[in-house]
Amino acid sequence: SNMASDSATALLKRVGYILSDKKQKNLHWTEIQSKSSEYGLELVPVSLESDIAEQYDHLDGILMKISSLLTNAMKPDVYPEASLQVSRLKSFIEANPSLVVIDPVSSCEHILQRDKTLSIFQALNKALPDFHCPASFKLSDGEVIPKTVRYPVICKTIEGGGTDESHQMGVVFNEEGIAAFSRPILVQEYLNHNATIEKVFVIGNYSHVVRRPSLPNYSSDRTDTVMFNSQRFGDILGNPDDYSVPHPSQERIAAIDAALSSITGLSLYGYDLITSAETGKQAIIDINFFPGYIGVEDFMTHFLGHIKSKVMQG
Repeated sequence: SNMASDSATALLKRVGYILSDKKQKNLHWTEIQSKSSEYGLELVPVSLESDIAEQYDHLDGILMKISSLLTNAMKPDVYPEASLQVSRLKSFIEANPSLVVIDPVSSCEHILQRDKTLSIFQALNKALPDFHCPASFKLSDGEVIPKTVRYPVICKTIEGGGTDESHQMGVVFNEEGIAAFSRPILVQEYLNHNATIEKVFVIGNYSHVVRRPSLPNYSSDRTDTVMFNSQRFGDILGNPDDYSVPHPSQERIAAIDAALSSITGLSLYGYDLITSAETGKQAIIDINFFPGYIGVEDFMTHFLGHIKSKVMQG
């Protein structure tokens, strides 16, 4: 071991961050930075507009939330600059095998595509008993709507984040309703869940659960589509107090977290958990990378502790 790390003035681990101004503001980043040295960390800004190696001679880790950049980079002909920036990041990571990446770029890309998240839910279904994976399929241009669909269904665009359009969705009760969406779309069985959703926020080995009101139960003989924006849909919510959905146990949440972390390779994420009103089984209906963590008590402590442990493990 070298002398520097044996001495009392052990060097701080340097972690580069790539976060939008908005993200920094939501996380109270200035405060996180001011506390970081207590955790043996130095947090430094990284830009993808130039070569990372020219900005710092050494980084121990990289922390990022670049969802819209990753989404755009999937269309290099439309967004050449985004594509260039993502390849800069990837080549820097490849050139520095000991760099700790929170979280792996491929894991982030995976959950930005809704058709890929389906495979995550299916894997979860296999990993956990009494879990319900809502039936779902992708519809591209010209594809016929299968006759086997059980209505209601929820229709969403394929891109799962980073665009305004990705937040527009609808609960649909018939073929005409599906036909009104521009393709490609993801069609997913809608489970009545007694207007109750658990939002689970994961930071490494820690998670925090917040219960929120959700969409109401719909009867299948309804005909008109319920359109909404997943970011703002207060006006159509049901009331969880009308039902008494049992809270999932801590053991259950821990088991879901462990399975999801291992399936996705992510350590900072949030997911939405519901309980089917019909079967009583749980289902996950959405997963997001590095959410806002709003309402998570002691967020900074858990967050900085997590980054520290990731970087120390190397």
